[in-house]
Amino acid sequence: MATHTKFEVAGTHFQAIRVLKPRPHWLVHTTETSQTFQAGAGGIKNTSVPAMKKSIEDILVIAYKGDITRLRKGFELPATLPVSFELVQGHPDFNDYDLIGPPLMKRLTVPIHVERGDTINLYLVDGMKHGVTWLGNIPDTLTAFAAESRQYHRLIVESLTKAA
Repeated sequence: MATHTKFEVAGTHFQAIRVLKPRPHWLVHTTETSQTFQAGAGGIKNTSVPAMKKSIEDILVIAYKGDITRLRKGFELPATLPVSFELVQGHPDFNDYDLIGPPLMKRLTVPIHVERGDTINLYLVDGMKHGVTWLGNIPDTLTAFAAESRQYHRLIVESLTKAA
């Protein structure tokens, strides 16, 4: 009988699966693609769920310097960040969306007549406003920001190291 324990690292959802043979250990499983990785894959500890989660956080902080898109690629996940958004306020000139999913991203303001390549406003949970390039849709726009912004990478690293 296997035990499954869900956990999340920087907006990416995992599941730890308990295996009892040949000796008790844990396997890391990605919930988005239902892919299970061999014990110890990528140097991820498999002795406990907290050790597994900490290993993945360390990979994100040390190896990927807070770049969530690189972490996702390492687990063979789609590069696009999973994101949900809700229109919270419509104005004659722009729409405000609350963001759910990407870590530390709070709100996006998109002009009504936005065109690819225009700069739009992204607000992070720390209150900082960032100008990001509109790529035609919200998921692609946020994924590009997450991949390219060193400041965002630093915030991810800070949030994980403060939590430890």
